[in-house]
Amino acid sequence: MDWIEKREDIERIRQHLRLNYNFGDMYALLFTFGCNFGLRASDLRKLTFGDIRNKTHLEIIEKKTNKYRKIFINGKAHHELNKYIDGHRYNNSIVKLLIVADYVPIFTSRKNIELDEKSIYRIIRTACEDIGLKGDYGSHTMRKTFSYHCYKAVSDLNVLKRLLMHSDLSVTKKYVDSKNLQNFEENECQNSFGYEISDDEIYSLLNL
Repeated sequence: MDWIEKREDIERIRQHLRLNYNFGDMYALLFTFGCNFGLRASDLRKLTFGDIRNKTHLEIIEKKTNKYRKIFINGKAHHELNKYIDGHRYNNSIVKLLIVADYVPIFTSRKNIELDEKSIYRIIRTACEDIGLKGDYGSHTMRKTFSYHCYKAVSDLNVLKRLLMHSDLSVTKKYVDSKNLQNFEENECQNSFGYEISDDEIYSLLNL
């Protein structure tokens, strides 16, 4: 599945989701979280308001790997979350985002149940097609986009491997444009900053 290289295309998709769907603000938030956190759809759909309300970090156990992951909630993610909440602050709909219980999922269907993975795939694929992107797009596009821009920012496959919770570097290489791969030693830090950059700094740099 393909990633989205241009930041302007990422923004075009976000605005398209926001303006052209009945649940546009929620879908824009889903897309923002996916691109900035690098989570799989199976983990995104399980996020609750308690996971992110008044938090600086998102802490989860990944469904696929059963591994603990701590993710800094960067400026863009906070911005979209606040926009989502502000859009419903004075709304008389059933869901009152300011008082909703911590256990309530953020991303729900019309039936107020968690979005399923097929729906997330369809939402992202359709939005990419609608703005004219050519390629293979779907729910995993968000994780691939996170990976592409993360490697572009730090030029360190070992860092990306850690953030994606991969067990083998050969898997991580599939998430990076081969044209951008640089020679490296597996146990050597070769990021573009010349020092060991923290995970929080990386998430802050992305702001996709």
